[in-house]
Amino acid sequence: MRRVMLFLAVFGLAGLLYAADPFVGTWKLNISKSKFSSAKHSMLDLTAPRQQTETYREIGTDRIELTWQNVAADGSSSLLLLTYPTQGGSVKVERGETQFAWVETKISPHEYYATYLYEGKQIMTRHKVVSKDGKFLRQTLAGIDDTGKPFEVLLVLEKQ
Repeated sequence: MRRVMLFLAVFGLAGLLYAADPFVGTWKLNISKSKFSSAKHSMLDLTAPRQQTETYREIGTDRIELTWQNVAADGSSSLLLLTYPTQGGSVKVERGETQFAWVETKISPHEYYATYLYEGKQIMTRHKVVSKDGKFLRQTLAGIDDTGKPFEVLLVLEKQ
């Protein structure tokens, strides 16, 4: 009986230690389930892309790497390779270009909140939530466009 209890305790602990981050994996944008904006923003394309893929992977025990690939409606493509602390913090651009900086804040294992800054001013937020079943990643982007009107974009990505 004692061996069985020890086995169950070790097995349970190992399961907790090896539980994968729910964001880790490849996510593909489902354009038909997403909602875009006609708002005009000088630094952000808020219209529907042809395709978008996000791949998250753990780097060691304390960093997340995000590879973001996008093909815009006009056919132009973009690639960003980013890293940020697993528990949240400043995002570092490893490859690609962006005009702004941002900080990821971890709310829970299934949820992050990102704040985007340009010249020290907040331009947008992104709320990212992985569904309980781990099949969907919903991202809500919100901010103010160039005319001062609020915008909101909903991205629904599916785990591949």
